[in-house]
This record gives sequence, structure tokens and C-alpha cells, in this order.
Amino acid sequence: KSVEIALTRLAEKNNLKKKAYFDENPPTKKHWSYWIFIKGVHPETSEKMDLEKYQSILMNPEDNLENIDEEYISEVLNNLSENERKRFRDGEFLDSDEGQAYYAFQREINVHSFDKRNASGTIMIGMDFNVNPMTAVVGYYQDNKFNVIDEVWLENSDTYKMSTELIKRGYKGAWIFPDSTGKNRKTSGKSDHLILKDDGFIVKDTRNPFVKDRINNVNRLLKDGRIIIDPKCKRLIQDFEKVVWDGQDLDKRSDASLTHISDALGYWCWSLDNMVYRAPTAIKLT
Repeated sequence: KSVEIALTRLAEKNNLKKKAYFDENPPTKKHWSYWIFIKGVHPETSEKMDLEKYQSILMNPEDNLENIDEEYISEVLNNLSENERKRFRDGEFLDSDEGQAYYAFQREINVHSFDKRNASGTIMIGMDFNVNPMTAVVGYYQDNKFNVIDEVWLENSDTYKMSTELIKRGYKGAWIFPDSTGKNRKTSGKSDHLILKDDGFIVKDTRNPFVKDRINNVNRLLKDGRIIIDPKCKRLIQDFEKVVWDGQDLDKRSDASLTHISDALGYWCWSLDNMVYRAPTAIKLT
């Protein structure tokens, strides 16, 4: 957001070519700067960028010895930890963040356009009942892969509004794999599960696993290339790249908008293919 706001300041009318310069110690390969300037791909839309307009140059301390004490390199930079040495001495983008929950997520493998036709015809929805935001991921399970075709993100909402939105998008009658606490939880007068059933959805009986088991299960599927996400699902992609651990639990304090939509996907994945029970190659969808 801050970068977008800064770029709006390039508005003055003159004969100068409008340019913005960015200077950084390279963060991880999940950072937007890596995707735009190195990969040439927009980090949100996955559209190809014109690298003629987004050029980069690597400058290391050894290239500036006229102004840097050689002992700084030999005694300070060379003695950093491996990751910090790669970043501050060699100017390399790192592979992952420490504490990242979904460490197995890779845009190159898990995010791309795909055939939206579903041989089974069964639309499936993972859902989290948090009020702000209330989230859902929509897709289908085919050839042992979870294909995510859509996402729903509603702020200050309730289950009635979520149901209405899903019906509006044409998903009435879909199978819903929800947060199991929705059996009893009442965000709207009656249980969340009952609201969805009354609106024509098939609500599957689920049981929430331990958080770490659910996260590990999603990482297993991501690593095996068995979760494929349409590039338009920006919120889910953001969750996979930004959610981190806070001790023994997920960090829900630094950014309250995170964790919920990846939780929704996690419930769906656990229900059909978890680390205890492996779903068969063919699922009878009746």
C-alpha cells in the first residue's frame, strides 16, 4: 500500500521521464520486489511485467571498497549467519522466512491458471466462521488435487450474508467443509451449519484437527503440487506468503486479517485428504 501511494506522487507535468528508485537489502523470494524486478511477474495478478520498465542492479559491499573498510567485510559480514551473509554481503534474495507457517508454498508450483471444468461436477467449499473477516474458498477435488477456483472474503459479516454471496455466485448446493465449531456457534441466531443447510448447501460433518496438524497437512499437499490456486484468489495467496508462527500458535495479532482464509482451505483439505487418512484415487461423489 505504501508503495502504491508513493507512486501516485509521480504526477508533476514536466519533460522528465517518470521514474521510481527502490533500494533494499534483498528480503525473501516471496517479497513483491523479487516478483516484479527479478521474475517479471505481478505479485497479485501473476500477469507478465515488462522488464524493460522494471530493471534491477546488484550492488555488493565489495563493489564499494573505496568507501568501506575491508575489515567490515572480513570481520563483520563474513561472520554473519548463512542467511544474513547471503542477504547483506552477497545481495541474494532468501528462499523463505523464519517462522513461516506455509513454508512449502511456491507460486511457481501452486499458483497458475487451469481448466475450470470439473469432471465430477461437485463444487466444494472450505469455510471459516470468523466474523471479521468471514471467509471461504471454492473449488473441486479431482485427480487427487485441490483446485481452488474462487474465494470469498466478507468483512463484518455473518453466515446469512456468506450464504447469500455463495448463492449469488452460483454455488448453491455445493458441499461445504466448515470449521466444526459452527455446529454450535451462533453468529446469526441459529447455528452456522443449520443456516447453510436451510439454504440448500450440503454441510459435511467435520472435526477440527490440532492447528499444527492442519498446517502440516496443507504443507504436505503444497509440496506435492496437489493444491492449485487460480491467480485471482489474492487473499489466499497472501495468507500463504505472510502467515507466521507466534510460539505454538499462528500469529493473529500482527495482522488480524491473516490466517482465516487459509484456515478455510485447511478444513477442506483435512476432511478429504489428511495425514492419517489418505483419500482414494477416486471418490464416489453422491
